[in-house]
Amino acid sequence: MDINKLTQKSREAVQDAQALTIEYGNMQIEQAHLIYALLAQESGLIPQLLTKMGAEPEAVKAAAQAAVSKLPKVPGPGRAP
Repeated sequence: MDINKLTQKSREAVQDAQALTIEYGNMQIEQAHLIYALLAQESGLIPQLLTKMGAEPEAVKAAAQAAVSKLPKVPGPGRAP
């Protein structure tokens, strides 16, 4: 994936997902990391779309965070970026 071909918001979401992956000690970026990162963006498109669909963005964000917390963790120094 060439990150230079992504929009600024998309790049930010991938970078935030990577930071979340490191924070939770996961092996790789998963869908839950990216979903959470997209939902956490200020004035992002995804929360607006969910609201228009009648969904609660905060509930979806909480579910994504719960999914991230259930992912396998990699202990030790080998998990550096």
